[in-house]
Amino acid sequence: MKENWAIFFNGQEFASEAMIRGQRIAGLENSSRVISNEVATQKTTFTCESQAVLAIRQGESIRLGEQVYHIVGLQADGTGLTTFILEKIG
Repeated sequence: MKENWAIFFNGQEFASEAMIRGQRIAGLENSSRVISNEVATQKTTFTCESQAVLAIRQGESIRLGEQVYHIVGLQADGTGLTTFILEKIG
C-alpha cells in the first residue's frame, strides 16, 4: 500500500530540499542510528518519496544546503519512501 506523504514533503511544513543530479527533491533530513556490520553509528539520512528517486544509486552525490554527501546506502520501506544513508564529503 502506498501512502500519501505530501504533507511531510511540503517545504512550508516539514521538508527540506536536496539536489541530486541537478534535480530538487523534497524530503526529510535527519540524523539516524545506522547499524552496519554489527557497528552502530549516527549518520545523516534523507528520506523522500521513492518515485522521485527511482534512478538514483549508491555512490552518487547529494547536496543538502551547503553540504555535499555521498549516498552510502539506500533503504526503500515498502510504503513509497526511500531513505538515503549519507556520508559527508570533505
